Amino acid sequence: MGAPKLNYQDPAADSSLNLVDNKLDHVLQKIVEEAQQLSGFPIALVSLVMDQIQFFKAQVGLPPDLAASQATDRCSSFCQFVVETKKPFFIEDSLLHPELPKELITLYNIRAYSGFPITVHGEVVGSLCLIDVKANSIPETAKTRMAELALLTGHHLQSLKKGHSSELILLEKASTPVMSEIRNILQSMTLSSGQATQLAQQVNPIFFLLEQYSQKKVSSEELLRALEALQETIKTYRRIPTLLQLIGNSVTRMTGAYQGLQEALSLKTGTASCLVADIIKPSESLSHHFTKLIGGVSWISIDEPCQLKVPQSFAITLLGSALSSIAESVLRTKLNIQGIQGSFEKIDDQLRMHLTVAGLPSFEWVTLQSILSILVSNSDTVAIESTDKSLVINWQTAE
Repeated sequence: MGAPKLNYQDPAADSSLNLVDNKLDHVLQKIVEEAQQLSGFPIALVSLVMDQIQFFKAQVGLPPDLAASQATDRCSSFCQFVVETKKPFFIEDSLLHPELPKELITLYNIRAYSGFPITVHGEVVGSLCLIDVKANSIPETAKTRMAELALLTGHHLQSLKKGHSSELILLEKASTPVMSEIRNILQSMTLSSGQATQLAQQVNPIFFLLEQYSQKKVSSEELLRALEALQETIKTYRRIPTLLQLIGNSVTRMTGAYQGLQEALSLKTGTASCLVADIIKPSESLSHHFTKLIGGVSWISIDEPCQLKVPQSFAITLLGSALSSIAESVLRTKLNIQGIQGSFEKIDDQLRMHLTVAGLPSFEWVTLQSILSILVSNSDTVAIESTDKSLVINWQTAE
C-alpha cells in the first residue's frame, strides 16, 4: 500500500490537543496490551497525530528512548496515513515501499505496520497501531478485534474530553439498543394508531345509519339494504380490534423498555449492592432490540437469593451490554441459534454468571471478554472471563 499525499492542516490536531498528557491511562494501557497479545506484534501503541508531532498516549514494547519521549515528528510517522485516509493502513514490509518516511525505518528498523483509525467526535485523531521490526502481517481474524479496540479507544478518549467515567461509557453502550427499540416501538404505534383512526372514519357511515334507525328515520328494510351495500366497510371495522391489540402490545413493550432504562439510570445514593433477581429483567429490556433477533435470553434460576456487591445501575448496564454484545456477535457470524442461555455458579464469595451460545466461535468470546473487561477495569468487585463456549461475569457477593 502506497503512502498518500498529506494535508497538514488536519482537523485531528485540534481534536486531540487536550488529550495530550503524561499520565498513565490504565484503560488505554489494557487496550494496547490486548492488541499486542492478540496480534503477535511486539509493539502496540495508541498514537495521537497532531500538526507537528504524534504523541503516544499508551504503549507497550517501544524502544526505551521513544517510550521516554512519548512522541516523534509527525512527518516521520506511519500513523499520519491513518489520519489522512481515515481508514486502516497496512505495511507488511517497509523496505518494499520507498515512498514511506525513512527516519523510523533507519533508526529503529521498523518493517511492519498495521494501524486502525481512532475517532473522537467524528474526527480521526490518531491510530491504534501494531509495529514489528521484521516483515509481518496481521491475521485476518485479528483485524475485526483490532477495529473494535480502536472504536473503544475513541469512546474512552471522548469520555476524557467530557470528563466522563468508564461507567458512563458502559451506560452509553447499554442504552443504545433500548433507544433503538423505543424508536421502533414509537414508529409501530404511530402507524397502528394512524391506521385505526382511518378505519374509524371509514365506519362512521355504519354508526350514522344505526343512529338513524334508532330514531326511526329509516325502516328495518332500509337498514338491511344499506348494510348490504356497506359489506366492505363492515369488514374494515373488524380490523380495528387487531390494530388496537397491536397498539396495546406496543405499549407493553414500551413500558418494559422504559423500565429497563429507568433502572439503569437510577443510582440510589449509598446503595452499593443489589439482588441478582433485580437486574435480570431490566438487563433483558435494555438488550431486547438485539436479543429478540436471536431467540431471546433464557435463564436457569439460582436456588437462593444472592446479593451482589455492586450498585444495581452498574450491574444492569454491564449485564445489558454483555447480552447486546453477544447478540451482535451472533448476528455478525450469521448463526442460526435458539438464543442466549444464562446460568449461575456460586463459589465462596463469588457468583459466576455464565452466558452461553452454542456454536459461537471461541475467538468471539475472547473479543467480548476483552472489550467488557476494559469497560469494568475500574471495578474491583467484577471481573470478566471467557471460555471456548461462554462469557463469564464474576460478581463479588455481599454475603
